[in-house]
Amino acid sequence: MSVATRPVIRITRHFDASPERVFDAWLDPQTASRWLFTDAKGKITRCEIDARVGGKFLIVDRRSVGDVDHVG
Repeated sequence: MSVATRPVIRITRHFDASPERVFDAWLDPQTASRWLFTDAKGKITRCEIDARVGGKFLIVDRRSVGDVDHVG
């Protein structure tokens, strides 16, 4: 019996910004709430990011269909 392998998809993106600025865009709640998990019609109503090892995140995105919780 063979084991099915999953395809690997790798996306690489280069930004015209310092590594610190890109890092903050993902991990600083104030910065991340401006773009992460939202779309043009949505609004982030809550953004908590604990960037430590073992930390958690909670981002609540208000959309026309209701609030969407993103957790991890």
